Amino acid sequence: MRLINVQTLAFEEFEGDATTDLKYGILSHRWREEEVTYHDAISTGLHDIQKKGIAKIKQVCKLALLSDLQYVWVDTCCIDKASSAELSEAINSMFRWYQQAHTCFAYLDDIDLGGAPELSMWFSRAWTLQELIAPQHVLFSDKDWEPLGSKADLADGISARTAIPRDVLKNKLNIYSLPVAQRMSWARRRSARRVEDIAYSLLGIFDVNMPLLYGEGSKAFRRLQEEIIKQNNDHTIFVWTTRANSIGRLLAPSPDSFPSNRVFHLRPSRKGATPFSITNLGLSIILPLLPWHSNTYLALLDCELASFETADTWRQPGLFLRRSRHSDLFEKVNFLSKDYGFLHEFDTNRIKTRDIHIALDTTATRKDSTKLSGNTTTTYLRTLLNEELYGFVLRSVEVHDGQGIQDILSECLISTKHKWDESDRTIEMLPGTAGDAVIVTLPEHPAIPSGISAVKLGFDFDFRPCCIIGVVRNDRSVDDHRDEHSPQAIDSWGTLAAIDLDKERGWLGLGDDHVIPLSKQSYWLLKGDALLGLSVLLGPPTNANQKTRDYCFAEHQISVRLTREPHRGKIAWMFDLQISPCPGTFCSSHKRQVDEDTLSAPEIVVSPAPHSMVVMNDWESQPEPSSSSKILRSKRSNLNMQRLIRYLT
Repeated sequence: MRLINVQTLAFEEFEGDATTDLKYGILSHRWREEEVTYHDAISTGLHDIQKKGIAKIKQVCKLALLSDLQYVWVDTCCIDKASSAELSEAINSMFRWYQQAHTCFAYLDDIDLGGAPELSMWFSRAWTLQELIAPQHVLFSDKDWEPLGSKADLADGISARTAIPRDVLKNKLNIYSLPVAQRMSWARRRSARRVEDIAYSLLGIFDVNMPLLYGEGSKAFRRLQEEIIKQNNDHTIFVWTTRANSIGRLLAPSPDSFPSNRVFHLRPSRKGATPFSITNLGLSIILPLLPWHSNTYLALLDCELASFETADTWRQPGLFLRRSRHSDLFEKVNFLSKDYGFLHEFDTNRIKTRDIHIALDTTATRKDSTKLSGNTTTTYLRTLLNEELYGFVLRSVEVHDGQGIQDILSECLISTKHKWDESDRTIEMLPGTAGDAVIVTLPEHPAIPSGISAVKLGFDFDFRPCCIIGVVRNDRSVDDHRDEHSPQAIDSWGTLAAIDLDKERGWLGLGDDHVIPLSKQSYWLLKGDALLGLSVLLGPPTNANQKTRDYCFAEHQISVRLTREPHRGKIAWMFDLQISPCPGTFCSSHKRQVDEDTLSAPEIVVSPAPHSMVVMNDWESQPEPSSSSKILRSKRSNLNMQRLIRYLT
């Protein structure tokens, strides 16, 4: 560390810990014209320099003498800026140098005697933030070097200007105990001559070190955040306000993205803190995820944010993360122009904790790049609701009566708590909801086997489209489990509460062209692929050793298809269901044998897609549905339906 002897105006150098017990003063000011550099000082000596900046150096030496200090440090001339190594060391050590100083003399050259110090432009500079916070004692002087008061004396006005808590200014509160986002907000709207210095001036505020790379521009602030993440488990670093040019970024572009009017509480996990780190895939982190909207989750953070409405109300924020359909990589998105959402108590039963990777920046690789038109920002992320339908289009429910195909969708009873457009046959799920979307109750029809009563569509936790077919049989499959379940639990399959499509208890095998039941069940749970959808054919066993009585509809086959297709300007999941007699069996309505040639619509009757998943759930006890639940009432008063079809939650 290079110091100026206040009596001789000569440089003296101290190595390592030699400055720890050394009493010295330090100058804080705004750079002006004709500042004295290190090269000037060693060329002519500080006594003979004629530049305007020498006046500040001589004046701070006088103040130091009055405070019984032997040395002062001035940033303009005590650093050899021609040496990149010395400059890097100085910037990485500067917070500590200000912290160890006996007194910091802050010169406000734009404030007259009696003026309000907090109005000075000194408070708008990036470097002066650490020069205000680090020293124990800061003495402010006006443009004539007349005293204005100490940092503690002026704490109220300074706090109002800077949003720095008064207890920090009075040295009663350690800044490292405060959330990262709060400390970032102190640098909001501060400026520096070089954009890199916005980041470099904050190294000490976050107790990190990093090499200086002048010329990297705004990347310096990203590197700063990466260094903070390496040493800090604070999730508030991810809670910032997105601007038009920062959509798709996990890390903030500048301190301006951190509003100063928010109050955070750190909220450690009950299971203990879990580490997170930067990898070549992005941020590796374990977070609780709540399904929110079409491949988008609310990822809950370990912090709480004070409500704007009530100061004593705290809410847990979460990031909107969208998972790529082609990989498990997530990216931060805006949802309805909101940077983050909040957890509500009734959402907790749908949360699952996952180890995920979040891309740090997808703006450069996004095919749908940002287009700016005035104040309007158009991106794939912001038009998510306009480009993808979160729900289903009920395209067809067809039956084959032996003579032809008939679409009976208009005769079905549609029950949903979401937005239903009857003319367009679309169900659009509400943001923040997951699970079941709609229940389609089939009408009485001669071509529909008596064992099939209703179909339910929804999404599982991974947003795979799911189709549940409720079936009824006359064997003892229900009676085998009857004592294990209450009538309310059995009857509640038709309620419109959220269902859990992730409790996989058993499997159905995929044969060459049919789905083969492995055990008795009262419903079929068919899971599709999140990208390729679902295409399966349910029919009687083709294996001669498989007993027909173990199957619920021995004389019919059901084709189920869920495909992603364009629909009125959006991408939507199209649902098609076809029920037809099996070749060689008798049609129930016409009592005549059905040939393969009579079965049409081959685009619907297909073999299982290679990525389709067919799952069978065992019986499981469920709580009694709430009185507010809307309960589906089938057009058929089928006692077996009440006994067999169960509720998933």
